[in-house]
Amino acid sequence: MKPYIYIAPISLVVIGALGLAACVPSSETQPVSTPTPTAAQSRPVVQQVPQPVPQPVPQQRFESYLDAPQTRGNWRYQPAAFGSQALFGEAGLTPAFAFNCHRADRQISLMQSAQGQSARSMTIRTETTARTLTAQPSPNSTTVIRADLSANDSLLDAMAITKGRVAIETQGLQTLYLPAWPEISRVIEDCR
Repeated sequence: MKPYIYIAPISLVVIGALGLAACVPSSETQPVSTPTPTAAQSRPVVQQVPQPVPQPVPQQRFESYLDAPQTRGNWRYQPAAFGSQALFGEAGLTPAFAFNCHRADRQISLMQSAQGQSARSMTIRTETTARTLTAQPSPNSTTVIRADLSANDSLLDAMAITKGRVAIETQGLQTLYLPAWPEISRVIEDCR
């Protein structure tokens, strides 16, 4: 009698599985017919969708320039035939901004990448000072504007010792938020 007790539950499982398999539809079912398209339906209708006109990206405003995120990039110092320079930007790309010391003239050029051959206002903001300069197209390049300062100009000292960063707001260009790193001071000292 014991063998029947063990066989009965197994046979119920097998019968149940076969019953479930009968509920699954066969793969040999007839395909559903699709209506034949009429002449009007056979030609696709092409609609012209107007392309959106790109809009200039508005600059984000901050209560204080110190709240703005730093512009991507780093400073690097290098000696040059005319004196020295500190270049700011991302590695492998044209520098976004530069301090050039012209030792013979005891002048420092604040240079920014910009297209065009017109003068622009360039406002420099530091913790203690804000001043607007006129940046002219560089005589040696069509892609750079520059504002020249005496090496003893107090604006340079304000840029070197400012808390955290310097804001460069140039007419028609994205505002730069540059860290006040030692490379700036080094170029200034080279010219004094």
